[in-house]
Amino acid sequence: VVKGDTLYVAGSYDDPSVNIDEGGPVSIAALDIKNGDKKWQFSSEDGFIKAIYATDDFLAFIGYQDFVSGLDAHTGKLLWKRDSGNWVPAISGYKNTVYYGSANTKVHAWNIANGKTLWEFDIKNGSFNYTLDAPIRIGNNLFFLTQRGGLIVLNAKTGKPVVHRQTGLVAHIGLVTDGKWVVIGDSTGTVYAYDIGKLL
Repeated sequence: VVKGDTLYVAGSYDDPSVNIDEGGPVSIAALDIKNGDKKWQFSSEDGFIKAIYATDDFLAFIGYQDFVSGLDAHTGKLLWKRDSGNWVPAISGYKNTVYYGSANTKVHAWNIANGKTLWEFDIKNGSFNYTLDAPIRIGNNLFFLTQRGGLIVLNAKTGKPVVHRQTGLVAHIGLVTDGKWVVIGDSTGTVYAYDIGKLL
């Protein structure tokens, strides 16, 4: 992940002295993008990193153990760490807000500075109907696709539903967008595009 003049890289490594059932040693390093010099390095036992989101002042990440953690982007100091509630495919963010969906059908918005909940949304239509990949913010709206083909749009500031359309598609990865179109690929190999202006 690149933010300003900093490149953030992360990876797991082997440490024979660590014996745990899940997760494992992982490290995040902040590097000067011009010369590769290390600014700081943070280590934990969260297991491999699934996703990182960074602002000028903060960095949030989620690892295999499904805890979301917040770091000071200037020093690498751990500021907060919270249980995500269940399995999470990835996180995304916009300014000082981190977004993610967990396998308990909840979609969350947290403050990246302190990890506090801003809002929570419960996806309907049965258990394990959770987000495919991380939600994507476009303007004031948050878009995501569910395991059961639901294309959902929430108000990104409040978590209130704006659109819930059952596409009838069976997808294995989340949607993508250029800000004007939402594109979804289904299990038959067909690609579908939705005009955001008409969708809203």
